[in-house]
Amino acid sequence: MIKAPLKKIRPFLFQLLLLVLLTGVVDMLMFLSSYIPVLNKMDTSLFDWNIEDIVYSSDQFKNNIKKESDIVLVNFRHLDRDSIALLVEKIKSHSPKVIGIDAFFREKKDSAKDNKLKNALQNFNLVTPIDFYDWDELKQVYRKTKISNDFFNTKFTTHGNTQFYSYDPLELLLASDDNNLIRTYAPAIKVKDSVVYCFAFELVRRYDHDLFERYFQQHDLKDLEHIRFLGDSTAFTQLEYKEILDPNFSGSSVRDKLVLLTYLGYVDSDWRNLEGKYTTPLNRRIVARSHPDMYGGIIHANIIAMILSGSRINNLSWITTYILNVMIVLSFMLLLNAIQARQRNRLELYGRISAYTYTLSLIGIGLLLYFKTSLRIDFRLSILYILALPEIYFIYINRALPLIEKIKSRFNKIKEDAPV
Repeated sequence: MIKAPLKKIRPFLFQLLLLVLLTGVVDMLMFLSSYIPVLNKMDTSLFDWNIEDIVYSSDQFKNNIKKESDIVLVNFRHLDRDSIALLVEKIKSHSPKVIGIDAFFREKKDSAKDNKLKNALQNFNLVTPIDFYDWDELKQVYRKTKISNDFFNTKFTTHGNTQFYSYDPLELLLASDDNNLIRTYAPAIKVKDSVVYCFAFELVRRYDHDLFERYFQQHDLKDLEHIRFLGDSTAFTQLEYKEILDPNFSGSSVRDKLVLLTYLGYVDSDWRNLEGKYTTPLNRRIVARSHPDMYGGIIHANIIAMILSGSRINNLSWITTYILNVMIVLSFMLLLNAIQARQRNRLELYGRISAYTYTLSLIGIGLLLYFKTSLRIDFRLSILYILALPEIYFIYINRALPLIEKIKSRFNKIKEDAPV
């Protein structure tokens, strides 16, 4: 009496076992990828992508980028302090609202040039970088910070965190120029008993304090938030330092603007020049990304634009995301089981069609929610399991099961022929 019901649900139970085993394999690969370079590349290919990357990396998205009018990026390349001082003075004379300088001045060098730069940094809203070190693992805070030399800091200068962060399946990694994909930023970092805001937040606070306060009232700051990218370099007004230092520069392009002095490479340089570049979702390749594609200053500009527009990305909690993914995979398993019960002869055909339909539906729903409601749901595990599970199951049905039956048959025959 018990065998009949068990026979009906046996395929589903086996699929459930496959799901558990596949989860174990994935978890093991993720763990070993921290120690084995080859597996690290495999792990990156499997997990270092998101559904929204399909849109971000497309030509259609890049061809329809809207220009941001409040942010101006100034490429100061590798200017010395004397030239930076001239550049800052010239920009200040045209009355921008705030100036961000994406550079450290850690030590004094040339007395004359240092004094000139110090004078240029006086009496104006300025934001410069801050660095962190001496991490306290127990309290989960940094113990110390490092800013530019006190000689260059004034009462008008504030400091913001310019570092970018990449979320790895195992841990939070500080991203270097050649590290993982940059899709998140840290709004605030705890340092002893205080909080240091990110570079973009400090610039927005100086640019529009009321908007900054409204943003804080509407959103709870988390350890990491996803960046909603407005676009690549074409989304922002960019000026070369030579244009600003030109005597004929009118200044209208920087007046009342948020101006960010940053490194944006050389106009005539090879696109493979990687200095100051990071890999982002706008990379031409969705997986196995090769070359970094975006300068750090442009990533800062995207974060600023997101804050100014109020288009923050909301994420489901990890437990809600996990439960939702499990429910999706279980529903697919039930569908696969129903197909086997009614259309056994066409199981592979209908199973693959169902897997592709599920996958395309999840991608469509994910993109719709992300770009229409700013809600991000991570369907990656569902997609991975839905594409892998039927293939493993078909191998079991077509290869493993006949082999098991063959072995059982031979064993029974040997048992029957054995003398009593």
